[in-house]
Amino acid sequence: LCTKQSFVENLDKAHQKILGFQENQIISWKDAKETIKTRMTVQKFHVVCAGCEWKAYGICEEALKKEGIN
Repeated sequence: LCTKQSFVENLDKAHQKILGFQENQIISWKDAKETIKTRMTVQKFHVVCAGCEWKAYGICEEALKKEGIN
């Protein structure tokens, strides 16, 4: 397991809640992207990803903005 496993699991649960996914739900990447476009915002991203070491690199926020998510 990752040394930060519990933190990663908490991030996953927070994203699951925002996106409305169910435990063990299987969806296509296309459907996942559409769900992100309709349910995620940059503001929600900053809340749900607080503390993630990758957030500081700006890659995720740029990807959201590239997809037209504000």
